[in-house]
Amino acid sequence: MINVTRWHPDTCDCIIDYSWDTDLPADQRVHILSQTVRKCEVHQDLDGTDHYAAVRKENMSKNIYISAIKDVYADANVDWSFDDKRKLVLDVKSASTIDVAILMDKIGADVKINVV
Repeated sequence: MINVTRWHPDTCDCIIDYSWDTDLPADQRVHILSQTVRKCEVHQDLDGTDHYAAVRKENMSKNIYISAIKDVYADANVDWSFDDKRKLVLDVKSASTIDVAILMDKIGADVKINVV
């Protein structure tokens, strides 16, 4: 059975409907753009699957990076934002002594990490 989910990503103000097949096992499901309901200011120049892919990539990257930080520092509190070039900025606060070099090695240099 095909379901449609309305997605409000927490990384922007876009609203996207995507479809997926409940008859497939979870690890084989593919989310397919059904329609763009609303584009935010940041993504207004993108259309169709390019729009969906950009929003999805930003959202997934943010989630992956935060998860990776918590794998190293389980007690970390992570706030995030985007800079003016839409680069992800992570502000990390932890009871542990945080080694930014270890985090950068684990998650890569695609983000900016601030220890606060």
